Amino acid sequence: MTANFSNKGNSLFLITLFLWMLIGVGCAVAPIVTSEGEQELGVKMAKEVEQAMGLYDAPELVKYVKTLGRRLSEHSPRQDVSYAFHLVDMVEPNAFALPGGYIYVSRGLLALVNEEEELAGVLAHEIAHVASRHHAKSTGMSVITSPLRIGTGIVGAATGIVAPRIGGAIAGVGKATSALLIAPYGREQEREADREGQEIAAQAGYAPEGLSRFLKTLDRDEALHSDEPRRYSFFATHPALRERVTSTAERAEGINVAQGKPVAEDRADLLSRLEGLIVGDNPALGLFQGRRFFHPGLDFSFLFPSQWETSNTPKSVLGQAPNEDAIIMVQTVGWGEDPYPVVKALGKTMEIDLLEESESTRINGLPAIRNKIVLDSTEGTMGLDMTWIAHRGRVFQITGVCSPKDFSAFQETFFETANTFQALSYAERANIKVARLSVVKARETETLGALIEQTGGLWSSAETAVANGIEEDEELSEGQLIKVPIEKPYRRAR
Repeated sequence: MTANFSNKGNSLFLITLFLWMLIGVGCAVAPIVTSEGEQELGVKMAKEVEQAMGLYDAPELVKYVKTLGRRLSEHSPRQDVSYAFHLVDMVEPNAFALPGGYIYVSRGLLALVNEEEELAGVLAHEIAHVASRHHAKSTGMSVITSPLRIGTGIVGAATGIVAPRIGGAIAGVGKATSALLIAPYGREQEREADREGQEIAAQAGYAPEGLSRFLKTLDRDEALHSDEPRRYSFFATHPALRERVTSTAERAEGINVAQGKPVAEDRADLLSRLEGLIVGDNPALGLFQGRRFFHPGLDFSFLFPSQWETSNTPKSVLGQAPNEDAIIMVQTVGWGEDPYPVVKALGKTMEIDLLEESESTRINGLPAIRNKIVLDSTEGTMGLDMTWIAHRGRVFQITGVCSPKDFSAFQETFFETANTFQALSYAERANIKVARLSVVKARETETLGALIEQTGGLWSSAETAVANGIEEDEELSEGQLIKVPIEKPYRRAR
């Protein structure tokens, strides 16, 4: 079954505007000049982070991070901003700061923390970036967007579709998926943040060597994944991690530490706060099992073509063709049990009749509308294969996009892929698992391998050793607390 064509003569501007409106990405703003302008930019960028990456839903853990962050920020040399601390739903170990005092740590980073002073060192480093206004001093693609470029294809797709070959412009679909590219700070800026961050931590009562120990953990973690695609993790910039491990450790010896009481009483208290932390994919945001994407919260699954690179964000799930010449994006665009009024309203907003020559159909029992929109651009005829499906009170949009010369070659792929959208079966839902961090007590002289086998931990011995700040061949002591991720059936919150 082939949908009819609707041919529109539109300018390059309209094509770009069309996709940007579909995707829902904000536009650039003026460079930072004043503290007020910096704060305004920070607010806008914080919204982009929440929309594109999502915040992790763990109230008590978030409260802990905020409490620790506020304690540290009281000792920042810059007090004309309101520091705000958040936990981002990101698998990779990461931390970053936005203009105006917005500071984020990922759940992936928390999984590697073993002492509160380590987390304090991370947060203090980011506070130092804000205090020194490194965002405003960064060069490159200006301070407008350099601190925050979402590596999920959302931004890149908007500009990439107007080029003969879109792959290079799709920002990070695949190997940089779900990554946040941190501002291109210079060597001296990073070193300054290390110095200032250690001072801030010490003034708040935390041993400044906590930063050194966590950098060492990150260095070990990076080494474990050296044969994998580059991960955009905390401090994975220049200078090299090992250089900074050495320099921060040496500097810590000469810093006086003020008296202070930690938020978590000891390591056992800290680990109790981390227990239950999701490790790996969060099913609440959807997850991939091979080529198929499952979203238990929205009750659907979707199969991407073979060999395609895939990416998942809170706003959309995307796939990119092997030769980087086409993308497919799935997202929600409205509410209701009938796609017709949503498509009509969407077209009105875009000033394009999305319903003209469209076809009403059903896909796996769900009401749907299909259309192929042909737009004329300076690069040639641009094809958008679009399908709207109503399911459980939401209207989903599936968009296939490719370069002008490849549109005919991808028509069948777009069509067949859209037909894979379906409600989750009972078996599919039952097969969805989630890995959560558990804190277990070791037995005397027990090895990591034996502990992992006994508990069903998902990490290897090497990964478990790094995450717990110990050596892989170390004999464990009676009652020693060890973090291990254990997989369990997923049950979504009601």
